[in-house]
Amino acid sequence: KDVYERLKAYSLTDECKNLDSYNQHFVKSALQDFERAGLALSEEDGNRLQQLLEQETAVCDEYKKNLGNDDTKLFFTEDQLKGCSRDFIQDRLGKDEKGKCTIT
Repeated sequence: KDVYERLKAYSLTDECKNLDSYNQHFVKSALQDFERAGLALSEEDGNRLQQLLEQETAVCDEYKKNLGNDDTKLFFTEDQLKGCSRDFIQDRLGKDEKGKCTIT
């Protein structure tokens, strides 16, 4: 947070405002990255953001686990897979049900 606060203060100085466009862009981009990470938020809001990010991570992990453990099979006729490559269809044709392609 100290780095963000110092960069924010520097961004308001005449020295920063007189930088060439590349360096001004660098300062602006760095500030935006800090702000997206929640450093411009109050302590309370920052803590809430952290909780939400942790919840999001937990949900994503659970989703990945569920997706990896899913053994659902869907069956399609060749006509239903029009637009898919011939190799894609041939690799899946008749594996579980005769005349149908199995998609897992």
